[in-house]
Amino acid sequence: NDTYLNLDKFLTQEGLAFKLVPYENRSFDGQTGSVNTMVMYDKVMNKFKWGNIQDPNVYINEDILRMTWNFKIIFSRLAQALILEGKKDLAIKVCDRCMEVFPEKTIPLNYFNIYIADAYFKAGAIKKGEVLLAKIIEIYRKELDYYFRFTGEHASMVERDKQQALEIIKLCYSIAERN
Repeated sequence: NDTYLNLDKFLTQEGLAFKLVPYENRSFDGQTGSVNTMVMYDKVMNKFKWGNIQDPNVYINEDILRMTWNFKIIFSRLAQALILEGKKDLAIKVCDRCMEVFPEKTIPLNYFNIYIADAYFKAGAIKKGEVLLAKIIEIYRKELDYYFRFTGEHASMVERDKQQALEIIKLCYSIAERN
């Protein structure tokens, strides 16, 4: 937050970056800045070029993979903002676009997809939310199966990863129960 020089109340997200605006606005989700939904929607859905990241023949290194996490956050934040504005049909389209741009065959599902699933639920696309959450739970359940194989001093080496996977599954079940 120090990076924003106390201007975070004057930032709005319209895509991948924030725009400094001459008025105070409030964040709906505790993150920096507000979301200009219609400008951001147009950019995410129509203007941004995603570089064929969905092509299984394109090499995706760890840096690119980590960058996709930021994009998933942007998609989910836009979807959540649209839901708050009552534009649930657009929110579903945003979630669909995220899953199209970052398909699980090239970009593995992870923690950041939970917020896409949550947006699906809130927008009324219950089946899409259920399917996505079930896949995420299965991924982290398999990770836990692996982590619980460790014993003794080796178990302590994966304890943080084990706890993280447990918390992710707990969050998924919380979202499923709420919806």
